[in-house]
Amino acid sequence: MRGLTLNINIIKQCVRRLKMRKLYLKFTGILLFFVSYFLLFLAFDTNDFSRIRADYLHNITDTKVVSYNGDKTFLNSPYPLMKYINDIDKNNEYSIILGDSKFAFLDVIRLSSISGEKYLNISYGGAALEESILEFWYTVKRLKLKKVIFELDFHALNNNWRMDRISKYFDMSYLDMIKAYYFDYYNNKTMLEEAYKKIRGITNEENTSKTELVKKGIEDKIKVLKTYTINEEAVENLKEISKYCKENDIKLIFFSPPLYHKISDLVEEKKDLVEELHEIKSELSKDAVVYDMQDKSELSYMESDWLDSSHFTGGIMRQVEDNLAGISRKYMKIWENGQYDKSK
Repeated sequence: MRGLTLNINIIKQCVRRLKMRKLYLKFTGILLFFVSYFLLFLAFDTNDFSRIRADYLHNITDTKVVSYNGDKTFLNSPYPLMKYINDIDKNNEYSIILGDSKFAFLDVIRLSSISGEKYLNISYGGAALEESILEFWYTVKRLKLKKVIFELDFHALNNNWRMDRISKYFDMSYLDMIKAYYFDYYNNKTMLEEAYKKIRGITNEENTSKTELVKKGIEDKIKVLKTYTINEEAVENLKEISKYCKENDIKLIFFSPPLYHKISDLVEEKKDLVEELHEIKSELSKDAVVYDMQDKSELSYMESDWLDSSHFTGGIMRQVEDNLAGISRKYMKIWENGQYDKSK
């Protein structure tokens, strides 16, 4: 009987060990799955929120320099920029640039060099005006600001062009923001789509000619202008930013970039809109300065420097950088104290 009891105990121990082994294997499998998924996220996250690729793979093509020191980040969404703002040294004083993809093409190293100021370009493609406004308040709560260049494009002031990807993160702690980002459904969806494309060798390149891009841009603007109204709420928020900067000794420059000549023609046909835009610039210039390059000029016709009907580079961008740096005023009206100097 003792031998039988001993054998039964041995069998029970073996069964327990077998169950524990299965449990360990399940746990290890689950752990490996989550670790593998996290590594996959780091590798294919379209925003490079973790900055792994930007910091360790400097040869990638879709990064932009955002500071004179050569710091890089992906500029196609606000998320990595919000993390970047949290990560950088809080003891320094900064000059920042806010805007959409037009500003993302700025050569910040050149601008910093010719102006003698260190700039952080926290613009990104597709930024709506509401997002740039929120981005300002998010940044000013975390960094000491010396100067702000804020893009004031007529398209951004359109009441029908609104988007907000920032406010849900605005008051989160740094840790909560990171957790919210990694568990966001849309971020995971886009990451998996990007992973699938890269693994299958699928590219996003489209063989669209510049002529086709310009034509589509003009058609889009015609549709936009049919229903265009000013985003009054955003204008009031810009006035609030102007007053805050004046009270806190932050130099604020609103900048209206050049327009492609055919887009300029479409806008000029809307005389009431042109008058409204002038009134807005006049109001904002009471507490800030407005650099206005949106009047049609030689720049509007420099076809080789226009990438499409909205984005420009080359000589146009160099002129923009010179004007922002204060070493030139060419093709630009400067609004101050509610009016612009017509003699310039």
